[in-house]
Amino acid sequence: MKLFDDERHRQYMGQGNKQILANLKRLSDAGAVLYLRLIMVDGVNTDGDRDIRPFQDWLQAQQIRVEMIHLLPYHELGRHKYEALQRPFQLFRHHRPERPGLPGGAGSVVLYHGRSSHPVQRRR
Repeated sequence: MKLFDDERHRQYMGQGNKQILANLKRLSDAGAVLYLRLIMVDGVNTDGDRDIRPFQDWLQAQQIRVEMIHLLPYHELGRHKYEALQRPFQLFRHHRPERPGLPGGAGSVVLYHGRSSHPVQRRR
């Protein structure tokens, strides 16, 4: 999932995120340990109050158990795979900041790490 807001997800990804959110809930309810990786695209989904906080609030309200959330910078490392498959590689139109770190720079940020308030009960 790139954006929590369904309309904005549809605008940038070409489809909504309702199925993704339903799958997160279903996996959590089944006891899966979830490690989420959110690709951060500067100017698209890096506003904490608009893009990240609502997703965190939804996870909590839905009692979705998350072990870790990684915020990862957008990169173009997959370009060669598309070229090898003779498929067009479409970039996000965004401003890449010159400063290192998120968004746009190397490395990642762990937004959440550890046991959630709803511990996972592992099946044997």
